[in-house]
Amino acid sequence: MRVALQALNLMVLTRILGAEGYGSLAGSVALFMTCGQFTGLGSGVAFVRHGVRGGELCGRLAATERAYLLSGLLLFALVWPFSVVLLGAIVPLGALACLAAAEVLIAPALQPLVYRYMAEERIFLSSTIGTLAPVSRLAAAVFALWFGLHDVSSFAQLYVAWIIVITGITLYVAWPRRGDLKSSSSISDTLREGLPYAVSSVALTAGNELDKTILLRLAGDAATGPYAAAYRIVMAATLPVNGLVLAAAPRLFRIADVRTDRLISVMLTAVFVYALVAASLLWLLAPLAPWLFGKGFAHVQPLLHWMCPIVITSCLRQFVTALLTTGDLQKSRNLIEIGGVCISFLLLVLLIPQWGAYGAIIAVACGDLWVISLGTTCIMLKRFLRPSANRISALKKFLRRLVEYRGTGNWIYTERVLAWTSEQAIVDQFNLGMRLFCHYVRLYNRYVGTKTIIFGHGVYKFLQFWNRGGVARLIIRGHPAWLDLEDPGALYAIQELSQGSTLSSLIETLSVNADLFIDVGANQGAFTAIASRRLHAAAEIIAIEPQPKLAECIERTLQETRQGKWRVLQVAVADNATTMKMVVPDENLGEAHLLPANSANMAAALTTPVAMLDELLGTTVAECRAVVKMDIEGAEIAALRGGRRFFNLCKPTLIMEINPIALGRYGHSVADLAQVLSELGYRFWSYCSEPYKYEPLERLPECYCDIVLYAAKAAE
Repeated sequence: MRVALQALNLMVLTRILGAEGYGSLAGSVALFMTCGQFTGLGSGVAFVRHGVRGGELCGRLAATERAYLLSGLLLFALVWPFSVVLLGAIVPLGALACLAAAEVLIAPALQPLVYRYMAEERIFLSSTIGTLAPVSRLAAAVFALWFGLHDVSSFAQLYVAWIIVITGITLYVAWPRRGDLKSSSSISDTLREGLPYAVSSVALTAGNELDKTILLRLAGDAATGPYAAAYRIVMAATLPVNGLVLAAAPRLFRIADVRTDRLISVMLTAVFVYALVAASLLWLLAPLAPWLFGKGFAHVQPLLHWMCPIVITSCLRQFVTALLTTGDLQKSRNLIEIGGVCISFLLLVLLIPQWGAYGAIIAVACGDLWVISLGTTCIMLKRFLRPSANRISALKKFLRRLVEYRGTGNWIYTERVLAWTSEQAIVDQFNLGMRLFCHYVRLYNRYVGTKTIIFGHGVYKFLQFWNRGGVARLIIRGHPAWLDLEDPGALYAIQELSQGSTLSSLIETLSVNADLFIDVGANQGAFTAIASRRLHAAAEIIAIEPQPKLAECIERTLQETRQGKWRVLQVAVADNATTMKMVVPDENLGEAHLLPANSANMAAALTTPVAMLDELLGTTVAECRAVVKMDIEGAEIAALRGGRRFFNLCKPTLIMEINPIALGRYGHSVADLAQVLSELGYRFWSYCSEPYKYEPLERLPECYCDIVLYAAKAAE
């Protein structure tokens, strides 16, 4: 029945609206159908789970209906204005309002009844109510055809009128007259229980529908119309699999046994065979599509040929995701589905401008393959291997490694470094891209809560690509700071400026009595700014940073915050004055480093001037209380040698990063570093977290850490 309704809807709508009109309608409805999955926040699936495991139905039905109506009203108030901003220049505002009301508020009100009959395994009634929304669309299309109305606005008004009438009659007729309608579960409890299911439902629908919206936005309604028509045919071909999965869901929700495993095996065979047959028939019948839909749909035939593999991937995806949900792997499904949507979305944005509708097909197929492969891995390990708790933990770690960013600057995208995203006063100062990133981190920490923010790097770089931040002025804890937001290292700088760390606390403490603070490798200038707040008016600040954009940020910050003497030197430091090549990774400018002379990557590097620290300071530096912070990615030994006169004269307190891997880049070791420090008169060191727990220099740590070093007379 649903297949027939889909086919009739498609043929009538394409005839009355044409390719461009149907493209506008399909892109709009796709957006609202995706957002409409938030209506009820998954409480319908939770209702089925509750019912098949022996819970009461009547009271829970009432609570679920209230949840759908309340969330639908709130969602409509958010979605319609958003659609006006996104599609208002393409689709009439009245049509957007009617379509949003129909798909987000009115049609979802029938879903509690659908789930009620599903929980009772009365599949015919459940499916019948589920087809009432397509019936309303068909009735509106027939009326529009009858009265000669060929615009999207007229169809949208007819559709919302029909869906209101049919929904009202259905709720009146099918609503239970007997039984206690008072539920032990409040609306908040119902929504909380269903929320995990909403994530996967939204992700699934987004993967199936948002391609039309993005195509409409990027390529226009003329390209979207044929693509949407072809895609609706493909989705109609997968409806029997959808019906099979829904019918089997109550049995699969029960505790797994031998009969359940046998059912899964039979279903997999049936789904795979059907998908192959459906894809083959679609290929053979594709030439009929332009004849069915009329003028303007000539491109449907090649699009259908390209979409035949999606019939197979979509059927398998529905089957796999159903097993994840019914097998109590909902959290794993959520992560996998979110990953699939992110992959599809990124590919859609990248490929549609290049290849139009064919790029959208590739993006959708890649998203399906991601979900199928990872979902199958989860199911095999849990259902067939019966893993222990340790194996489940290992599986979670394996999946996390697949989606976590492991490259340069991966330590930035962690809960600790991004804790400042909860401070609304900071977030409100950002552009749209940065605000969206902060909201993503908040939601991730709230509902997933792992130490590493999965997809954090990808989301940040993507949003920065579309919302060029550049150098921005922020007010953090009442102090102005200029930061380069295109550099992910700015996220760490904000954390130090707002919430601090043991390192920033130590710099504040040492700066109080210092006459000179030198920041070698100042990066975004966070520690320079922190020291500037504590130094007395007569003290001098020297920030050394070779990257022009970062040096500019430091200069702007000090111009606003520092009344005393200060200098920003745009140069690298080593043991001789020359020019050298420097690698600057886009993923974190703070990990830029000078290349050794014999490096094989010289052609890909930037040229930067290099000076000796003694030359930069000159002969005017007298013995004083000095603090030096040095973090230059393994080039510390050369910098110390180039500042030998200064270090021997002032014996400054030295804060330094120990990075054995970076030292090895220049053929040095921690033992070599200890030798140079000893020659300069340093005898003791401490971890920055315990700055006065002195350890002898001979026991300098061989691991990555931040330490503070003292000369002998200072320690004594």
